[in-house]
Amino acid sequence: VNALGLPKSVTPSGFPKKSGRTARIASDEEIQGTKDAVIQDLERKLRFKEDLLNNGQPKLTYEEKMARRLLGADNAATVFNIQEPEEELADQEYKVSSFEQRLISEIEFRLERTPVEESDDEVEHGKD
Repeated sequence: VNALGLPKSVTPSGFPKKSGRTARIASDEEIQGTKDAVIQDLERKLRFKEDLLNNGQPKLTYEEKMARRLLGADNAATVFNIQEPEEELADQEYKVSSFEQRLISEIEFRLERTPVEESDDEVEHGKD
């Protein structure tokens, strides 16, 4: 009989019985291997989902979507050089697309043509 008045073979339900074997501690290599496997599995699932969403079509960038809206799908195709996903990963440097360059040029052109209106209140003339 133990301190609680129960037979020694019975443990109270609030105290789980210790198992005979000890928990094995995973090595760093095993943890890293499991982590890598999980990451690869997630990447595979994400690629599969993207393929399903695109129905085999290449994923469009924001600029390409805007060009399609403005110019129509047929005309927009001539604006961009379609880049393969491997090339995108290899080229980490940002490049201005021809669409963006045309927008910048149009904005600069309109700014140059727009007369600047200055009121005397806003401009300080070096009066001493």
